[in-house]
Amino acid sequence: MPIRIESFCFSLVVAFGVDFFEALHLKYQCISFSVSMGGNEDRLKSIRSFALQSRLFIAVIQVFFNYLIPDHDAKVFNPPTIHRSSAADHVVVFLLGGFRRWDAIYFLHVAEYGYTYENTLVFFPLFPFLTRIMANTILLPLHFIMNYSSCLLLAAFLLNLVLFVTSADILFRLSRRVIVSDIISFRAAQLYCVNPASIFFSAPYSETTFALLTFSGLLSLETNNLTGCAVLFGASSLARSNGLVNCAFIWYKIVKDFLKDMLCIMKSPQKNLLGKAVLMSVAVFAAIFKIVAATFFSWLPFLLYQCYSYKVFCNPLASYKDLPVHVLNYGNNQNYKMPHAGLSPWCHQSVPISYSYVQSTHWDVGFLNYYELKQIPNFVLALPMICLSACVVVNYIAWNPVYFLCLGLYDTMDRNRKKVDNVPHNAGQLYGINRKLCYVYVVHLAAMTIIACLFMHIQVSSGDI
Repeated sequence: MPIRIESFCFSLVVAFGVDFFEALHLKYQCISFSVSMGGNEDRLKSIRSFALQSRLFIAVIQVFFNYLIPDHDAKVFNPPTIHRSSAADHVVVFLLGGFRRWDAIYFLHVAEYGYTYENTLVFFPLFPFLTRIMANTILLPLHFIMNYSSCLLLAAFLLNLVLFVTSADILFRLSRRVIVSDIISFRAAQLYCVNPASIFFSAPYSETTFALLTFSGLLSLETNNLTGCAVLFGASSLARSNGLVNCAFIWYKIVKDFLKDMLCIMKSPQKNLLGKAVLMSVAVFAAIFKIVAATFFSWLPFLLYQCYSYKVFCNPLASYKDLPVHVLNYGNNQNYKMPHAGLSPWCHQSVPISYSYVQSTHWDVGFLNYYELKQIPNFVLALPMICLSACVVVNYIAWNPVYFLCLGLYDTMDRNRKKVDNVPHNAGQLYGINRKLCYVYVVHLAAMTIIACLFMHIQVSSGDI
């Protein structure tokens, strides 16, 4: 099946179409929400309803543009489908075929056949695994009326639908705890539902899985559940490589708590210096142990996946007989590296990590590699999100210059700290993202923006920042 022009203009039209369509709903729903604040369960129900409506609208507009924009062959990854098609298959393709584009083809291929080509290794296994599990369990009866590829596509859409609604719920809970404003938290969850990369949260991409795990991990961290946070961040590293960066949230939390403990010990009225030294030593040991343990659980899934990649593609005993014939033929025609075709260069590295090699070799990801004249349209596409992110960071620094320079670890303005951090629950809208508790989130935003501008394919910043 040929690829459509949707790769560029479809995402643009859908994003702005959704934003325009939902803007009216957002306006009137926020007005009614601010006038009559219901209970917490009512707000969560409203968020779930809004998230579900946004996904259904995305699905409808996807059908429209899928058949409005003519096909063209973009010469990208698109393995052939050998399954016979039934009436049910045609229905699934008609309703969801527009979602099977670009990276979605990689994820669905991995879900059906596993990691058959080296360039598929950058598409992490958690989402394909969950899609396959859903197709083989809940959707098992559908195997009798449609082929497996259609079943996987339907499973991926339904899975993302459920995960997205849940992620919007979790985001509202997280924002409510950090920003301390019901109205701003409500709007943040709504804007998340109509973000510029909204189409990729319904298509068979790992964005929704990653967002849910990240939001859940941050919520666990805000409730001081370091173990749950580390496990969730570890799972996120099986969805996207960005999950490795999430560990920095835990590091910051541990360091900040450690400094508070040290300050309390030093200010303690106890005059026994030996006793204070013992307490400080225990605090240092506890902090180091927490950092090591959190890092271990957060990075272990990623490292296990790299071990699996090494076992598959660095195995001199691998045979072409392990692959289906049509998969083998397509790989040979496209000159893709397959497990039986000899060891890859990254197999001989002192630290054999496939991810960085495949990204640089197959996608030319690297420092300033994307700065070419032909990429100007993509920079224009990313410009609104880059500017918005920069404005948030600059505005936060302007509101909290001393706190920012102190890395958020110490606040010299005790009176202002009490004024902000002890703000009444219904007055959080006076501070919003400028609250000092948001420091680590703002730094994360700044770091991801810089990384996107210098290393990544800039157009993906609309979804990754």
